[in-house]
Amino acid sequence: MCQECVGEVETKVCKVCGEEKPVGEFGSKGNGNRDAQCRVCLWFSKRNIDYDGTDWCIEYDTIIMDYLLNKKGSLNDISIILNKSLYDICFRVVKVLKISGQTKLPLVLKCESCGKDYDARPSTMINSEHNFCTKECHHEWLKHNVVPKKIIGKGECINCHKEFNIISNVPDQKFCCTECKNEYNYRENPKYENKICVNCNKEYTRRQQSGRDYQNNFCCLECELDYKHKEKWEFRKCEICNEEFECKKSSTKRFCSPQCQSKWQSEYLIGENAVGYNHGVSKEERTLTCEWCNTSFEVKPYEIDTVRFCSKECRQDWFAKEYSQTEEFREQSAIRAAKMLEDDVFNQRVTGIQITINSILDKLKINNKPEKAFGKVTVDNYLIDSGLMIENMGTFYHCDYRKYPLITYERQVTRIRMDKIKHSYLKNNHNIEVLYLWEEEINNNPKLCETLIKLYVDNNGELKNYHSFNYKLNKIGEIELNDIVEQPYMEWGIEELHKVIDISTKEKMSHKQPDKWISFNCDYCGTETEQLKSHYKGAEHHYCSAKCMGMANRNRAIVSCNNCNKEIEVTLHKYNTNKRFFCDQNCQHEYQRRIGFKKDDTDLKTNKKEGI
Repeated sequence: MCQECVGEVETKVCKVCGEEKPVGEFGSKGNGNRDAQCRVCLWFSKRNIDYDGTDWCIEYDTIIMDYLLNKKGSLNDISIILNKSLYDICFRVVKVLKISGQTKLPLVLKCESCGKDYDARPSTMINSEHNFCTKECHHEWLKHNVVPKKIIGKGECINCHKEFNIISNVPDQKFCCTECKNEYNYRENPKYENKICVNCNKEYTRRQQSGRDYQNNFCCLECELDYKHKEKWEFRKCEICNEEFECKKSSTKRFCSPQCQSKWQSEYLIGENAVGYNHGVSKEERTLTCEWCNTSFEVKPYEIDTVRFCSKECRQDWFAKEYSQTEEFREQSAIRAAKMLEDDVFNQRVTGIQITINSILDKLKINNKPEKAFGKVTVDNYLIDSGLMIENMGTFYHCDYRKYPLITYERQVTRIRMDKIKHSYLKNNHNIEVLYLWEEEINNNPKLCETLIKLYVDNNGELKNYHSFNYKLNKIGEIELNDIVEQPYMEWGIEELHKVIDISTKEKMSHKQPDKWISFNCDYCGTETEQLKSHYKGAEHHYCSAKCMGMANRNRAIVSCNNCNKEIEVTLHKYNTNKRFFCDQNCQHEYQRRIGFKKDDTDLKTNKKEGI
């Protein structure tokens, strides 16, 4: 930046050196002459540096202190300006000028291992011959380089009188090797003695132990550990497989493995010999009679009060033909099924009319729980805050009289009977009249359903009629009861229902509703098929069968063998890259002998199934 941009720098004249310098390079203001001297002159005024006999001058030190005190550059820059080595600059700063305290000494070195620049102290440059940024770099460098030991002189071994090199880190070295040292000490020092290792019988030399007399002597740690192991461990032979195994002498092990132990127990620890066998129970007491087939059988003592059947088959036959037919079991099963339906154990799909009603309840901000269980029945929507209930009635399953004036399906007859039972159960046990919303009104007049739900909640469950097909909206949007009130089949008497039931033609008729189905091509094999729209919308991929779905999820393809036309599975990678497919090598060799290798390959992939 130019001087016009930053403004004119304020300067001042030092009273010692007489140079004009920026105000920032002077000492802090206060009593005395600190503010009249620059930092460099102030620093030199407190020290007496001797320059006799050296090639350094005060001008060099002035440049060094000017750069460091005023933070103008690093020691690397000073080295370049003074044309001195970086080692000399660091040595001058640390050893001669002795700069310390808060004065920063910036220094950048290059790592000899990874080549990166890193910040270092001047003492590192002085004391270390090689410089590294981290310990890891130092260790990595040592793997590929050998640091020679510094030899400071020659010496004579006092044992063998050979000449050897004295290393700097052992200046008082007297022996050329460890063997000479041990030999000399044993010969000249009576504290050493010969011993025989009790483990390997090898003779060795050791220092005498004053006041101690060890019973066992070992030449090394390995022999000591081996000897102690032999004292406490031994080899035994397995009683089942005759294999040798090692164990402690104090152990009671008799087998080499748990498998051999289990085999021995299965042969000898059975019946009355079994551990924990209750000898106080006689054989007659352990003999029971099967409650289903009246066959006598024996049980274990702890099974006398719990076992009732001689086999699994008898228990299953009793359960299927007797217990499951009791009213108690049916009542419990109904309650259990209702609870499982509430907990969504069956993972059933939500119908379209259920989705519509859920959205209406969310719009009205009515807190509700779908598929709420009440004893052995469930309701489609339970209104939590008001304690009321809503049932969504499908046209076919609940048999809308407007669509089916004649009942021709046994399933519809069963559903009408179940609707009667549910209505009576909820009315008698919970004293609640359920609001029934029919599919015709839910799909074609959702506004009517919304208004009817709001009226049902506002009146605390009190309505003139509880079926949506008996209501209408007038011109101003208010809900009104129809002039003629109709009754659903669930409220008809038995005699009236018998007049409209004809299930003899159910095999000739189909209850399939074409408007609820959709046709599509299988994503795997391409076969055209159809499916309910509710199932189709809920799936990301669509398949014609469970087999195609399994093949697609495994990334496989079905092809025909070029030799025997047998269907086989191959990976999609092989399907896209190979030209011929064979079920085994025999088929491949037979095909090659019969056809050869030079036949035209234009029709080789015709054996692949389409649509993959």
